[in-house]
Amino acid sequence: MSAPLAPCPFCGSNRIERRLFPPTTEGPAARQTGMVSCGSCRVVGPTQTGQSLDEAIERWNMRASDSPF
Repeated sequence: MSAPLAPCPFCGSNRIERRLFPPTTEGPAARQTGMVSCGSCRVVGPTQTGQSLDEAIERWNMRASDSPF
């Protein structure tokens, strides 16, 4: 089960969309790519090819105040 989504860090909207794209390659290394975006201002969260939807949500929910630096 996926974690709850934080509001958009840019516009504050709660209209957050989750998407799962099919693999861009074939074979055993092929993975779907998860992405999170804002349905209001259309900003897209940090993405990486092959990341799971849970990884995309974790990156979306990360804020600068969460940084240990």
